Amino acid sequence: MCRLVEDFVKIVSEKDHFQKKYLKKWTVTENEKKDFEYLLDFYIRQYHYTLDYLTESYLFLNSMMIEEQRFFLKHGRYRNCTFKEVNKNVYQNQAYMELNKIAARWPAKVTHSDFSFIKAVVNKS
Repeated sequence: MCRLVEDFVKIVSEKDHFQKKYLKKWTVTENEKKDFEYLLDFYIRQYHYTLDYLTESYLFLNSMMIEEQRFFLKHGRYRNCTFKEVNKNVYQNQAYMELNKIAARWPAKVTHSDFSFIKAVVNKS
């Protein structure tokens, strides 16, 4: 496994028991691991984030998604149903936005061309 990915998995596993169980069974290809390594390296070099900060962001994003799923299952609706609610509870909430700033940069799906760009930036530095 790639060094940054290995460290990322170790830190996440130490901080979250449920993620540790998931990551023990994590099945990805070597190319996907290399791509993730480039992505982590890109965030560290381009944005000067620490690996610890990136793991916190990842865990925050996961907890946020789980919390929203629980809310929906309990209430049968989304927590924020209008732009006004989203604006008030998300975009105008400085503490939330600070926690979410790197989470917003985690790609849902990254294409090969995205990694070509990231690799080019990393290789330049």
